[in-house]
Amino acid sequence: MLKRAALLVSTLLLMLTACTSGPGSDERPLVVATTSIVGDLVGHVTGDEARVEVLIPVGADPHDFAPSARQAASLREADLV
Repeated sequence: MLKRAALLVSTLLLMLTACTSGPGSDERPLVVATTSIVGDLVGHVTGDEARVEVLIPVGADPHDFAPSARQAASLREADLV
């Protein structure tokens, strides 16, 4: 199951490498993960090929989480959530 998820994420990121944000910006795809566990998995799979942002901080209760305005903007701009 883990290998299948890693393969899926890798394939999606390879497809997203053509997406760019504009001149002078970080051209790597933006992946937004909900939890640190998912963020760590994506970070290990992608290495330096993608920017990974985690929404819910370590130790926070996911049931009480509400995204900030910056996090909501990251979700809209993300190439993969």
